Amino acid sequence: NKAMLGLLDKAISVNLLYLDALRLGKDNDPRYQEDLRAFSDGILAGLYRREHLVGRIEVTPHEIDAFFRENFTAQTELTDRLRLNIEAMIRKEKLSQRRATNRERLRAGLQVEVQSDELDPADDSLRHDEQVVAAYGDRSITWGEVKGRLTTLNHSLDLEHRLEAVNEVIDGELMVRKARAAGLEEDPVYRTRIAEFRKTRLVNQHRDDLIRGMEPAQEEVTAFYQKNQERIAFRERRKILMVVLPSEKQAAEVKRRINDGEITVYEAAAEYSIDPNAERTLGDFGWVEKGSGFPQLDDATFDLGLDELGGPVESPAGWHLVKVVDVRYPRFNDISDEETRKAARRLLLKEKLNQYVADLRRKEFPVVVYQENLQRLFREEAQWIAAESKEMAAHPERAREIVEDMRRLVE
Repeated sequence: NKAMLGLLDKAISVNLLYLDALRLGKDNDPRYQEDLRAFSDGILAGLYRREHLVGRIEVTPHEIDAFFRENFTAQTELTDRLRLNIEAMIRKEKLSQRRATNRERLRAGLQVEVQSDELDPADDSLRHDEQVVAAYGDRSITWGEVKGRLTTLNHSLDLEHRLEAVNEVIDGELMVRKARAAGLEEDPVYRTRIAEFRKTRLVNQHRDDLIRGMEPAQEEVTAFYQKNQERIAFRERRKILMVVLPSEKQAAEVKRRINDGEITVYEAAAEYSIDPNAERTLGDFGWVEKGSGFPQLDDATFDLGLDELGGPVESPAGWHLVKVVDVRYPRFNDISDEETRKAARRLLLKEKLNQYVADLRRKEFPVVVYQENLQRLFREEAQWIAAESKEMAAHPERAREIVEDMRRLVE
């Protein structure tokens, strides 16, 4: 329930930022409109390529039989698996052939001209943005429209790379035109993806703009760090294996056997440890932070070297043997350090943004949470999980099917 409430709160925050962006007219920002146009064109071009240029590729039983006769000996059995493999090979070859003619079919009946003499990388500094570098139908493409793409590392290599890049631009624009003419803007895939992008991109751009406007002064970052050092600083942590014995004598004997190679720490934990969780964890105690345990045990643990076995050390729980298997050293302990300052700045900006969203919730867009509905849904979820768990326990062979069903629901 806590995890679900956390996700619900994040979803509410995203929607508040979206409503705020609309309230402030951020959806009219030229940057946003250009991003939306570029994304829309990409989706439409992809749909047109898939549904009209490539289309569905059929492979008939006759083609499979013919391929088999031509490429396999008479002694070979045409099994179902081999038939599927042959079908995949034929489909791949057909796809390759169809893609090879995409440009020709896309440009059928259309005059396309690319001004190769205006694309020489050596003349980039002399070329003005209004210079036409390609044309088709009633459309002229200028250097200013494509120079951002053509001056990247790959497309600056030589004229051949640039010519192909310009032809890709032309093909993309033609596919978008034809997609619109074919009504693909009503395609469910297009409508779903553009709706998702429209909201996500606007929220992200609005969040970025807000954060830029919240940029703190150096003095503010320093003061914030001094006030919140415990939240930012990362104290030394160690990942340890631990065996707890009832007496010092037994602990010393088990330690000797481990050091002599007679048993491992895992085996010692499973066989001798009085820790009630040892049989399950095999002595893996996880990560511990300096100052978080019994004083004597804490001192001993943080005096050990990596892969060193220490103890016996007494605590109220018994006599401990400890082995350090990994170390994470302290970080973010000095505000004069650049990495520490960056960490403090990130947390400060996060808190400012959270406060901005909280203010939206209180002042601009009141949020109502229907607790009764949430509790009902939580109960139904718990009952469903319990029922599925019981089913999996009773019928192990059903486990895979249930997991696949759950994955489909999530996706």
